[in-house]
Amino acid sequence: MSQTLSKSIEKIIEEEQKVLSDTLKSLMRYTLSLDKSDYEQDILELRDSLSDSRLEDVAAIVAHLERLVLLSAQQQQMQSDGLVNPKSPYFAHLIVEEKEVERHLLIGNQKCISEELSIPIIDWKNAPRSQIFYRYREGEEYQETIGGQEVEGKVIARRTLSIENGVLYRISTDSFTCIYHDNSWEIEDQNSSKMQGGAGLSARPQKQIAPHSRKNNYTRDKHLQEITALIDKDQFDIMTQPDSGIVAIQGGAGSGKTTIALHRLAYMMSLKPHYFVPQKIAVIVFNAALARYFSKILPSLGIHSVQPSEYQRWTHSFRSRYFPKLPKKYTDQTPVSVIEMKRHPAILSWLKEVVSTKEIEFRFALLENSENLPSAEIIPKAWDSLENLPFGIRLLRMLHWTKDQETLRGVPKCPNLAIVTHIQTTVDQMYPSISEHINNLVVQVWEDLFLNEDGLREALQMYALNVFTESQIKEVHSWAVKSYQSRHIKDNIDQRQSFEDSEEHSLLVAEKENPLLDEEDDTLLLLLYQMLIGNFRGKKKKTIHYRHILLDEAQDFSPIEMQLLLNTAPKNKLSVTMAGDFDQQIVVGSITQSWSEMFEYLGLDLTKISPLRIGYRCTYEVMAVAKHIIEPISVNQSWSAVRHGAPVEFFQYPEVGSLIAFLAEALTDLMIREPNASVAVILRYPSQARFFYQALESAEVPDLRL
Repeated sequence: MSQTLSKSIEKIIEEEQKVLSDTLKSLMRYTLSLDKSDYEQDILELRDSLSDSRLEDVAAIVAHLERLVLLSAQQQQMQSDGLVNPKSPYFAHLIVEEKEVERHLLIGNQKCISEELSIPIIDWKNAPRSQIFYRYREGEEYQETIGGQEVEGKVIARRTLSIENGVLYRISTDSFTCIYHDNSWEIEDQNSSKMQGGAGLSARPQKQIAPHSRKNNYTRDKHLQEITALIDKDQFDIMTQPDSGIVAIQGGAGSGKTTIALHRLAYMMSLKPHYFVPQKIAVIVFNAALARYFSKILPSLGIHSVQPSEYQRWTHSFRSRYFPKLPKKYTDQTPVSVIEMKRHPAILSWLKEVVSTKEIEFRFALLENSENLPSAEIIPKAWDSLENLPFGIRLLRMLHWTKDQETLRGVPKCPNLAIVTHIQTTVDQMYPSISEHINNLVVQVWEDLFLNEDGLREALQMYALNVFTESQIKEVHSWAVKSYQSRHIKDNIDQRQSFEDSEEHSLLVAEKENPLLDEEDDTLLLLLYQMLIGNFRGKKKKTIHYRHILLDEAQDFSPIEMQLLLNTAPKNKLSVTMAGDFDQQIVVGSITQSWSEMFEYLGLDLTKISPLRIGYRCTYEVMAVAKHIIEPISVNQSWSAVRHGAPVEFFQYPEVGSLIAFLAEALTDLMIREPNASVAVILRYPSQARFFYQALESAEVPDLRL
């Protein structure tokens, strides 16, 4: 696995160890110099001396005071940005030659440029010269625009480094990698497997594992390189895309989509820290595990106070705020047809039509039977003066106008009681619950969507022809009626006393104890809220606008959910990063097959689709099987791996007993040989998983989890 170190490699190791030692000492001196400068105390003393100073000395004292204030602000800014971490101060060393002058740069997650440092540390996110590290290899010549000037040069050395607790463990160049292990440096075999399971002993091609070096493989790989140092040119170009518009990152499994999306966010927040503030950033993912992972990884990229959120948790928080009387919990019995219909892109067009129809119907109702009223011509004039507002706000302001609580531009006061009565009666007849709270309008429209079976059928014929069968339509309608009754059973009982003894009533009473919603209802309610009332608002009724939205596993978002999220961004400066792979859709009701199809439903132009074509996680063998299965419909037509691994094998068993016997023996043997191995036994249904778990537990397979 290892080779004898050459003199040139030994020289590089000595050089990097000396650079690290000098840097750590300089950082210590630099930190101490910051700590010693107590500008705040000096400012207070100088301020207090002004009252006792002679008039001719005041100007000089004030000038000195201003200088101290400036220095204090600079110090506070540096301390708030965070000092370079001495345990891992940088991850790369770049040496270039420009105009026959050799320049050294260290690249890290935070910058430090001080007279104390012999080699400056630059931040990869906002230092223009960091792009040379990502775009060029050793020996290549470059020409880049830096600081508005054309700069030409040549890359002399490009080294990625692993530094943990102030100790250098790994040096990688474009030609070799050496690792510090057992108090000595060794060359890593470039053909060996880079990612290994457990202690590196599980089944894989025999030629890659020598018996005497199995343990060493695992020990070496514990010291992994800083991920930012491993970003390739294509990935770097995606990360540094302009911050406006929508950038979609498409790539197969293990191609780095999530990593690049997060680094792009870090890059933008570093370039424009006053615009991309944490409170104005939304990081939305589709499951809780990914949200937890993001919360751990974001601080390491210098992104603090940004709280990643699971989509369902995000919608639940807004829905609970705007509709507190609706059930808090969700049912886990929602029929698949209901999920598919409520997430179908056709619903988006249908909702727009429903809202538009409501406006037309209400205007017609206002004009109906109003011809004989005195000053009736003012009614359409008042209503049309509000045409740029959402329907719900128009209703509310119209009512306020009749009560002399609000003026309308270009419209005089409501002239007489007859007009007031006519308008208020029309509103009460069509939307009786709005007088209690305007949000009730949203609930009324939402409930009406699926309760009218004929209306539902007509909408699907118009926007989703031949997608849903007649039996599915009936099932969705039946489910909507049942859900509605469970929420309103008390009203039904008051109106129909004879209903009390029926069997159906007993069922509904049981459901009334804990009425539930479908998870998909949150999206529909909030989207209708945006259409009928307007933007979400936070404290002090300020509009909630996210200056950047990051979506991971975006292929599982439906166009309806995507539209809801995009509506929370400022329309004139949309800034969105989406990472996903349409080959990996797993959520029920996700039917879009490509980015272009997704954005066609949304009626938007996609700024850029950035494909990642290399998979770093999976081996050639795994990807060959995946491509064989999915290639006819794959969006990743050009897709490859960087390493080989064990063959993928397919076994068949005549019955379950022999399969369980094989698994029990194989897993027990593996856990003895490789106690750190992590194995997943995946089955299609929960009942099957429970059966296999019990069978393997009976066979005394260790460390099982269901």
